[in-house]
Amino acid sequence: MHPAGHFPEAPQPAEELLRRARDLVQRQVPAVDAVGTLQAIIATRPHSPPAYEAQLILARYYAASGQAEQAEAAYRAALALEESPALRAELARYLAEVGDGEGAYDLYRSLLSEYPDAFTGMRLYADNPEQVASD
Repeated sequence: MHPAGHFPEAPQPAEELLRRARDLVQRQVPAVDAVGTLQAIIATRPHSPPAYEAQLILARYYAASGQAEQAEAAYRAALALEESPALRAELARYLAEVGDGEGAYDLYRSLLSEYPDAFTGMRLYADNPEQVASD
């Protein structure tokens, strides 16, 4: 029984949580808050477009902060939700960057076998791996 007038908060829709997480990231709120919100999105609707975007934000955050295992897991979770040649290329580039040449090679090889023209016209080197992966 809840005290008079006090009811537990209703769970927030995943889209609202994603908006909140983006806002936290933009305002450079401590990462713990943003990560918690992103994880709440994934827990709320694990097979939704907001969960995909939350996994992708987490993957890039973990990669930037040197948390290789968490970054790879989040990248793979995002790919499990939505197949994307650009994201596979981004993960392959990340794996190569952290010294997993075999993992990177396997991803590039599978990417090229499924999408033979995947790298046509793509820049090979640039400062922004997201831009390179989306070329």
